[in-house]
Amino acid sequence: MKNLDFITNNMIMHRGFFDNERIVENTIKAFKKANSNNHPYEFDVRLTKDEKVIVFHDDTLKRLSGINKKVSDMTYAELKDIKLLNIGSIPLLEDVLKLDNKNGIMIEIKNDDNNMLIVDKVLELLKDYKGKYSIISFNKNTLKYIRTKNKDIILGLLIGLRKEKPFEGFSNKFFIKTFKPDFLSVNKRNIDYKYIKKYKKNNPVLIWTIKTREDFTKYKDKGTSLVLENINMI
Repeated sequence: MKNLDFITNNMIMHRGFFDNERIVENTIKAFKKANSNNHPYEFDVRLTKDEKVIVFHDDTLKRLSGINKKVSDMTYAELKDIKLLNIGSIPLLEDVLKLDNKNGIMIEIKNDDNNMLIVDKVLELLKDYKGKYSIISFNKNTLKYIRTKNKDIILGLLIGLRKEKPFEGFSNKFFIKTFKPDFLSVNKRNIDYKYIKKYKKNNPVLIWTIKTREDFTKYKDKGTSLVLENINMI
């Protein structure tokens, strides 16, 4: 039976423990800070032009470096020396896995183009990893593919960002019923949907992303765990 303890009844740090002033999101420093404060943390992975798995959220560098280029069009050799907000740098997934992630990690795989190469690369890097981890994705094909490779990996479906269109709600409900993800990670705007409430009766539901004390108070009893971004609430 899968052990979901590290993603339940917990405060999970979104993209690590950061403020984008002294510590940049999705960097080694942000992850070390989460570890030292005894929090699990979530982060995003993408594939570079030379097929390296990097830890980075956006598809372009513009927001964090001012460079308007897609990370998928650049090699890691080109990316590794770019300064994010003048203080951080882009790590490889393999470097993150070397940290003392004693509280657990949650890996979001970014592959909107259904490129399963990144999934294979991530699974290969995780093959000998001894720490606690789960994988999450908005992409249902990603989760299906992972389960065919390793049925023991803890998998979570991401839901949210905008009001669901009827087809999206039907697709999510059908996927949850047939695939049976180990947990859901749901945008706070979607947490009161009936099918999510039904799922939550017997399964973990995480709520993201909590950025204010008002939201913390509002949502702390609505989910199994909260995914926090504002470090001032810790």
